[in-house]
Amino acid sequence: MNIKKLHYFSGITISIFIGLHLINHFYSIFGAKAHIELMNDFRVVYRNIIAETILLFAVGIQIVSGIKLFFKKRKNVSDFFERLQIWSGLYLALF
Repeated sequence: MNIKKLHYFSGITISIFIGLHLINHFYSIFGAKAHIELMNDFRVVYRNIIAETILLFAVGIQIVSGIKLFFKKRKNVSDFFERLQIWSGLYLALF
């Protein structure tokens, strides 16, 4: 698997976690009790040692592969949006 695909799939993994996290926050609209119940249901999944390990590896892969892709592509950028994507990715990697 090349570095771009690895970066892509680790990004999908992180996006799924963030989506569940945001759904959990959104669910508070339905009341504190419903929010806590959903949060406890989600915790079974994302507080699992395997899920935490996968998520941590995904973040590490994003940082390392993002920096490598930055140095590989930074000189071959043709338009503003590609430049914005590359520099914002570097910012997130260092943040």
